[in-house]
Amino acid sequence: MGIAVQFLEGDSSNDSDSMSVSTPTETPSDSGALAKATTPPEVLAAVQEILRQFPVVEKNVRLFPLENRVVKDSMNSLVRAFGEYFKLRWEPLRLRINESDITFEDESVYHDPDKGNSLSFRMYKDGLKEIRFLTDLEIDDLVAFLETFREVLTVDQDEDDFVTLLWQKDLDQVQFFALDDFLSSSSGETSDIPAPISIQRDLGSTPGRRSSEEASEEMQELIERASSTGADGRAVFELDESELVRVQELIDAESAADPFDDFVEVVLEIVRADDDPARLGKTMGIVRNLIISLAERDDFDRAASILDQLRHAKSLSGPDGGLMDQTVEAIAQDDLLKKIAIHLTETEAMENDAGIYRFLRQLPGSKVGWLCDWLALPQHTREITSILSAMPNPDRDMFVEKLQDPDGRIAKAMIVLLGRIDPKAAFEDIAQVTEHADPEVREMASMVISKSNESKFARQMIAPLSDKRRSTQRYGLEYFRINPNARAFPVIQGLIETQGGKQEDPKWLLLLMQSLLACSAESALDYFESTVFKRSILDKFMKSRDSGHLRLAALYALGKSEDPKTISFLEKLAKSFDKDLRSKAVFQLKSRGKREDTHDKDR
Repeated sequence: MGIAVQFLEGDSSNDSDSMSVSTPTETPSDSGALAKATTPPEVLAAVQEILRQFPVVEKNVRLFPLENRVVKDSMNSLVRAFGEYFKLRWEPLRLRINESDITFEDESVYHDPDKGNSLSFRMYKDGLKEIRFLTDLEIDDLVAFLETFREVLTVDQDEDDFVTLLWQKDLDQVQFFALDDFLSSSSGETSDIPAPISIQRDLGSTPGRRSSEEASEEMQELIERASSTGADGRAVFELDESELVRVQELIDAESAADPFDDFVEVVLEIVRADDDPARLGKTMGIVRNLIISLAERDDFDRAASILDQLRHAKSLSGPDGGLMDQTVEAIAQDDLLKKIAIHLTETEAMENDAGIYRFLRQLPGSKVGWLCDWLALPQHTREITSILSAMPNPDRDMFVEKLQDPDGRIAKAMIVLLGRIDPKAAFEDIAQVTEHADPEVREMASMVISKSNESKFARQMIAPLSDKRRSTQRYGLEYFRINPNARAFPVIQGLIETQGGKQEDPKWLLLLMQSLLACSAESALDYFESTVFKRSILDKFMKSRDSGHLRLAALYALGKSEDPKTISFLEKLAKSFDKDLRSKAVFQLKSRGKREDTHDKDR
């Protein structure tokens, strides 16, 4: 863990070759969505071109003398690329350094996961966090900067690294931010608050602002004053309310977020190391206020990160949830949840690892009602459903209550959640919404109940047969094909009366006939004889009815039926004067005979 320190390599107005910590005029960007929304595409393209050329020029500088024409040509191209950027934006180019990426306003403009070749990793491993190329950038500054990649390969890593070499160059138009590790010890463990870090070199501060050195010293003074050693030799760390307020002010005043991150690391280290209940309670009060402050400012990434780390502290857990659960419960007050509701309403869909979703995953079970209400936000429905389904002890009664919600998105999510908690028990509750006002809810509920082999849901599944959606009707038919019920017979018969066109789906017609036969074979056979297979000579001559598809579907349904009555009916059809009907009936009898022979052999 390290404290973030800005090493500014001077500027054009400072002739001193000394170096100090200075507060930048801008905050390193952590904003994400805002930056993406406001970055003009032509500016982004210009930065991408710079980062496309950087690896090429760095390789040339590493392999050839500076006088080589290849180096000169590639360097000139890089200078021109910077010129194009400064034409579009007359302000410093700020690049954030990550392990495998270089980002500009939260957009990745360079990516290389290969640690052996990656420029970003070669800077990142030595603690470089951000680089700024100022507007008066000259080719000599670029050459000196790129030569650092070659030089770092030849130095003793225990003595010098990339950051140190860059310090020594004192570049006027290249500024950078770096991390200085201060909590590591020879054992790899930290048990006490570190001594203050002393920055020896002086650059001067930005006019009209407190220097970063002054802010760092005040932060360190707070850490020292708040730290002590208890009677048992353990580190004790406590802040009173006034000191907490001052920490908040320091966070607001500091343009870089890193000092606060490291302060939080110190507090978390104390939480992990201290198991005294009284001291832990006071320290967790500080942590709670910090998390609430971050969440109220929509900084859910850091708020969620702190909560994630706290979850791993054994001293906070217990058989009844422990201090961690108490802290989360105290954080999730209605005022904060109302602000979160506004934030969700105003934001678009995000990736599932977005800070806001990670924060919501930490909410206690008592707040499930809020999460259920937020399901109504279409851009967040999917992720919040996932959050609810992952809750360790979900409030099933709340889900059942929300199942009747008039908002279809909420009701559908409840069907999913109830099915995941206990699929068998869910049938009883989901069956109650087969007549929901939202057609998608009706379809989803009908689909679930159609998988049941219990006849007790017949009353609720009558409604889907009359639904306007054929997909919902299909689920109703599937249910009654498996769970016959005489009350469904007239409804299915009514559906058949409206079918039979030449463009009708044969599978749909077959399902209708099979469901009808299942509900009452005797009544179905009477209906087939009196209606489906009855065609007068005049009907055939005038082609006034197209019952061919219905006849074929009925024949296949008879052939697939296991009811003994259907065999005698097929034998009767096999003697029909209608040649076409006779041949198809004979085919179905033969198919049934082969199927029954196979069953006999299996037995």
